[in-house]
Amino acid sequence: MEKKIFAGTLLVSDIDGTLVPTNQVVPPQNLEAIARYCALGGKFAFATGRSFATAGRMLSWLTPNAPCIFVNGVQIFDTKTKEVLMQKRLPAEADALLKGYFDRYPDCAAVVMAPDGLYVARSNAISDDHDRITDTVAKRVAWEDLPAEKLKIIFMAPEATIGEMVEWEAAHPSELVETCRSWPEYFEVLPKNGNKGQALVALRDILNIPAERSFAIGDFDNDEEMVRVAGIGAAPQNATEKVRSLAKVIVCDCDDGAVADFIAYLERKLTEEQTGI
Repeated sequence: MEKKIFAGTLLVSDIDGTLVPTNQVVPPQNLEAIARYCALGGKFAFATGRSFATAGRMLSWLTPNAPCIFVNGVQIFDTKTKEVLMQKRLPAEADALLKGYFDRYPDCAAVVMAPDGLYVARSNAISDDHDRITDTVAKRVAWEDLPAEKLKIIFMAPEATIGEMVEWEAAHPSELVETCRSWPEYFEVLPKNGNKGQALVALRDILNIPAERSFAIGDFDNDEEMVRVAGIGAAPQNATEKVRSLAKVIVCDCDDGAVADFIAYLERKLTEEQTGI
């Protein structure tokens, strides 16, 4: 029987662009490697900007054996017990800021993840494509009819507009929220300290995993904090330059099975540490 070399460790992977390519099909080598990681004692979870509802299709392919990070770090949710272990909300004081973005950039859609579901004000081709990718249909409403309680909001617009939004935010930072670019056409506004890095720290505490025994892999701006605070952070070849600069390990491209490559690296490293060979 193989030694449980991954016992007492936690591996967290981003989904889109890291675990899953643009064709939305998990490379089989990733599934095989995750199953091996869990069989050898490891805890596997994913961290995604999606909600549980919009990640549902992924759960027919993936088998996390630990609570997962949803809504870009705003929520930790146990997919087996359906229990919310941690959740943050945008403060009501941020409503004027959010409406300001909506009015300032008339070509953006506003997609809201709320406790009771997904809503969109002023839908566009990008938000329609988001429905297709996540296999969900957001409820179309006017801005005034968006729910009062918001976990996060994603402004979806052409890449040039998102660039303008990022620049405006950098010049007018808010103490009420934090922001990130989670895709070239997505600009997200989240509760303060609502990011994947803070959620990884919280998940480690929930599972009683030491920081140095936590591993994370991601590819885009919203993965930066998670990769930075992990004991070993990794990035696929297709990751942004900033994420690669924060990672201790660079693995193959997402399309070629980046998560499997990272797990293989971890197995070699832990084997060397435990055997001295």
